[in-house]
Order: sequence, then structure tokens, then C-alpha cells
Amino acid sequence: MSTPFSRTLRSLHADNFRGSVWLVLLGLLALILWFSWFFLAQILIYETSQSASLQPENKVTATFPLSAAGRIRPGQSAQLQLEGLSGDIPAQVSQVEQTLQGFTVSLDFQPVPGSPVQLQPGLKGTVKIETAQASPATLVLRAIGPSGQIVFSPLKP
Repeated sequence: MSTPFSRTLRSLHADNFRGSVWLVLLGLLALILWFSWFFLAQILIYETSQSASLQPENKVTATFPLSAAGRIRPGQSAQLQLEGLSGDIPAQVSQVEQTLQGFTVSLDFQPVPGSPVQLQPGLKGTVKIETAQASPATLVLRAIGPSGQIVFSPLKP
């Protein structure tokens, strides 16, 4: 048996759509938060060394490729990762020298107090140097490139 049209209209007039309004507002809030993150968040960009070795007197020497030219400067913060050790050791770039194969970077670091592993000259590892910060939107635009095609190239500060 079908419902009379007048009863259906009364049901429509009685419905206040509160649930739908709250759902739309929640969706708009999520969209605003995502856009804020996409354009305002800052992502750290690192250059990673090809190799690094521990030197006497809390120094590290690391080699970087030529593509890192101009992005590594004295005073930048870095993270030293040694083979056989878990965790990073904070370091700071003290000197940058260009060679034929790439860049040699000298870093100063402070050993972690209470570490069970004795840090000895000659230990090998890698170094990550913070070279820039960029928003996710900037990274997407760099990947797309001027031609409109997605091109993955080294990041510029």
C-alpha cells in the first residue's frame, strides 16, 4: 500500500537535516586542515653522504656528491649514523672543501655520554645534513616541473 502524498510532505518538512549539516561541516574542517598542512607545513630536506669516517678529537670527515654544491655550508646541523650503533649523533658542519670526486665535509660532534660503544677513529658510517625546508606544495610543484610533466630532480634550497 502506498503512502499518501500529504504524509510524505509532512515528513520532509519535519526533517531538519542536522546530521547532514554536521557531516558537511566536519568534511569542510578536514579539508581546511589538510590545505593548511599542504601549504604551511615545513619538511626538512637532507643531503646524505656517500661515506663518512670518524677522525680523532671528535671530528668526522664525509664525502658528498657534486650535486650537493652550494647546499652545504659551515654551521649547518647534521646527524651522524655510525655502523653498529643505533640512533643518530648530532653534529655540525665545520668546513667544506671541493675535490674532483665531490665535496669533503668536516664535522664536529659530541659523543653521547654513557654510550656502551667506544667511538674510535676509523669507524665508518653516513652523515645527513639538513640543507633546506619546503612545504609539501613546493615539493609537488618541483616534481611537476615547468613543462607540466612529473620530473624528479635534486632539490634546490
